[in-house]
Amino acid sequence: NACQGKNGKNNDLAAYVERLVDEGRISEKKKEVFYETVVGETYCREAIDSFLDEEGLASKPACRGSYPSECGCEEVNQQDYTGTVSVTRSGRTCQRWDEQTPQQHSRTRRNFPDAYLSENYCRNPDNEPGGAWCYTTDPDKRWEYCDVANCGDTIALPTPPPTPSAEEIGCVYSSDTLQKDYRGSLAVTTSGRTCQRWDSQSPHSHSRTTANYPDSGLDENYCRNPDNEDGAWCYTTDPDKRWEYCDVANCGDTIALARQLRGDFSKDK
Repeated sequence: NACQGKNGKNNDLAAYVERLVDEGRISEKKKEVFYETVVGETYCREAIDSFLDEEGLASKPACRGSYPSECGCEEVNQQDYTGTVSVTRSGRTCQRWDEQTPQQHSRTRRNFPDAYLSENYCRNPDNEPGGAWCYTTDPDKRWEYCDVANCGDTIALPTPPPTPSAEEIGCVYSSDTLQKDYRGSLAVTTSGRTCQRWDSQSPHSHSRTTANYPDSGLDENYCRNPDNEDGAWCYTTDPDKRWEYCDVANCGDTIALARQLRGDFSKDK
């Protein structure tokens, strides 16, 4: 987990903690807590963006029509792209950025902490002129560009899923005031925004993962309440709206459930 310090150099927090353990200055238990809360898929760039997003201080878009989870701005060679395309233009699978086989390389999170180098997703950490790219899992082909759309071009946004049935959506009993036991498949917020998958870090990076909340039913992109909010909620796929509550019906409240099925979502909750 590499964070960039004010001296302009990268400070490997994980290595530092390991050294403290070796020197007997902190316990193994504290190291475990550190790894649970700091080290993992979320790193400095994601943590910074999350904080700015929560405070309403999101950075200025790189271009008009910017939608980083779906497209990249041509003006910055798609360096702003944070989507999940992970195959090259020729159809080769991308190699993970945190792996060194079959292609050994220096494009790592430590060396490029602001480049969103997650999983094996196409990125452009070094400002290649052709846009987002990746190393490939083909030993005979080191790297290739990816077919990422330029923002402003006509792009195919995800098709909304079909409306689930009442049985699939589910409900909660009035005794479950925080809706923590809800395990239905409602996946839209009170304003009608589609929920982001819990195992995805785009467009919103977060720590509400199955690893951190194993008993919270964080399946797919279904509304849940892992952290004792006032009700079931989810992160949204809208880059400009981090999270919202969901309109989960009380069991027996057929009126509210019917409203959900019609898509008549309340915006006043």
